[in-house]
Amino acid sequence: MNSEDSKRIVLAAWDAFKTRDPKRIAEVFMEEAEWLAPATNATAVALDGPSYMVGREQIAHLLGTEI
Repeated sequence: MNSEDSKRIVLAAWDAFKTRDPKRIAEVFMEEAEWLAPATNATAVALDGPSYMVGREQIAHLLGTEI
């Protein structure tokens, strides 16, 4: 994969994120994707939510409907 391929993938991911559609966002991640952030990250603190998740559906739900 070259830098142009990488750039295209990242831009497509951001396009999916901005739709706020969990189904579309989930397509960006592998099934076993993991979300890992410091326990005191602003999103987890503000939402009283987890800083660690496993699975693209959970991550997509967070990105599409929670934040």
